Amino acid sequence: MVAEASKTEEEIAVNSSIDTTKTENVSTTDTEEYVTLDVAMKMADRSSKTIRNWLKDGSIQGQKEDPSNSKSKWLIHRSSLMAYLATSVEVDPPRRSAENLNNPSENIDTGCTSNETVSTDLTAIKQENEALKTDLMRSQKQNETLRIQLLDLEKKLAITESKVEQKDEIIDILKSGQPNLESIYGNHERRLSELQDQLTATEKELSIV
Repeated sequence: MVAEASKTEEEIAVNSSIDTTKTENVSTTDTEEYVTLDVAMKMADRSSKTIRNWLKDGSIQGQKEDPSNSKSKWLIHRSSLMAYLATSVEVDPPRRSAENLNNPSENIDTGCTSNETVSTDLTAIKQENEALKTDLMRSQKQNETLRIQLLDLEKKLAITESKVEQKDEIIDILKSGQPNLESIYGNHERRLSELQDQLTATEKELSIV
């Protein structure tokens, strides 16, 4: 019985210690010394991954909302974050203004610099896209015009080739129908020689008579 009573007292003491720790943690989070991860992201204008890396390498200080629970949310030490931003972080991408750093709650409500930048970039991309579409349409029209001109040239070339073939055929027909002048000349000479022979023979016969 004494052992059980002693064990009960120890459990009560442990539970009391845990409750005290939780109370201390809650009171700590209620102060302005620590901010949530979301607020720290707004203040630094960085992603949660970057903030966690800063915590990991010791660039800034922070603690778990409930140290006994590894899955509890991170709380970032506000002063260490501001000091690190002011001394070590390059302004790329741009950070929030000093006024917003001092008023993180206001920064959450009105901090839209990143959204405005993204919106501006999207507008520029859309304009560039429209310009590219216009250039593409113009190029397509030019290509269509060139294609039509090429087809017209091909038709004209085909007509010219057809006329050349017809010309060659006509020349061949004329050549095939043209008489052989040398042959005709030879025939005439032979005929003339025969006539002369006949005339000579006739003259001889007349002289005899």
